[in-house]
Amino acid sequence: MARVDENNSWIEYFSIALEAHRNQDYTKALECLQKVADMKIPEAYYNLGVMYCSDQDTIQDYNKAVEYFQKAADTGNAGVRTMAYNNLGDLYFNGQGVEQDHSKALEYFQRAVDVKGAKNALAHINLGFMHYNGLGTYKDYKKALEHFKNAADMGDSKGYNNLGFMYYYGQGTVKDCQKALECYHKSVDLGNVEAYNHLGFIYYQGKCVSKDNQQAFAYYQKAADMGDASAYNNLGCMYEDGSGVVKNVQKAFAYFQEAAKVGEPNACYNLGRMYRDGIGTPQDDEKAFEYFKKAADNGNARAHNDLGAMYARGCGTPQDDEKAFEYFKKAVDMGVMEAQHNLDLCIKINKTSQKELKWFVFSGSYMESIGRIAEMVIAGGIVELGKALCKIFM
Repeated sequence: MARVDENNSWIEYFSIALEAHRNQDYTKALECLQKVADMKIPEAYYNLGVMYCSDQDTIQDYNKAVEYFQKAADTGNAGVRTMAYNNLGDLYFNGQGVEQDHSKALEYFQRAVDVKGAKNALAHINLGFMHYNGLGTYKDYKKALEHFKNAADMGDSKGYNNLGFMYYYGQGTVKDCQKALECYHKSVDLGNVEAYNHLGFIYYQGKCVSKDNQQAFAYYQKAADMGDASAYNNLGCMYEDGSGVVKNVQKAFAYFQEAAKVGEPNACYNLGRMYRDGIGTPQDDEKAFEYFKKAADNGNARAHNDLGAMYARGCGTPQDDEKAFEYFKKAVDMGVMEAQHNLDLCIKINKTSQKELKWFVFSGSYMESIGRIAEMVIAGGIVELGKALCKIFM
């Protein structure tokens, strides 16, 4: 470590910490930041909090992160306080270092935006997310819209993206396709990958604009080039259907695989379909079951219905009537229409000759009716709560 005279400014320690962090020498960075924190410098409190939230197991300590963010919030200037409050909200939202408490998270996000003399677009995004989803408060699309607009007015790409989504679906405001397009285009101009995906979906649907599969494909490709998993899934759907591109089920399969690597639920579902039906790959019931299970575990509703069918027939897994019923019931609860029919059939099985009815209900033709529609997604709609903490070393 470079030597620092005790009489020198804390800024020198801070500079050494920054250099150490860049070189991934986190122990040295922590040591220097701690020296600055001992001088009661709020910026050091804040950055210690960020470092203790690191994915590095050797330094991760959410309890200390809470402690230092609170110190930063109590003693810092407006810029430090607003970011510290936002990050405390994030920790309460995720239950890291504290008991999970969405009401507390909402409170801290609100404190972040209420700091006089500071602007915090991320805190507005997080507040919008909470009001949109009714977390820590009741659902209020108008308040969500207000916060997303505040973030957009600060030049935040997520703010424009979320405004576009709400204008497109008329949530908290009158449906306005032109404003939706304007917001999405402003968002992509700022480099937002979700907005590229949304624009692709708009051109694919053809509701706000003339349907143009080639333009949709181009937007999805742009999002995929930026690493967006949902876009890989959507490109797979277009290759499978031959929409805006020459049909190629092998390429579709490859795109679904790429998206599924990071657990994209719709891609996992689509891989399940392709393995089950032998599309773009040899037929494999066990692989189909594996991917339907991954999709269901990550929230895909249709996958619950397909898992129910596989348990009912004993395809890719041992036959199990109870699990079939369980998955059909879950699919019904999640709004999958055909699952109600399947659930009713399960009930009839328990009241009728098992052998004869089961053979009829879960025949191959029945399987063909399940999950034939390729799942296309629009990047999850409203973007998720800001997981990343505000930047380290202001």
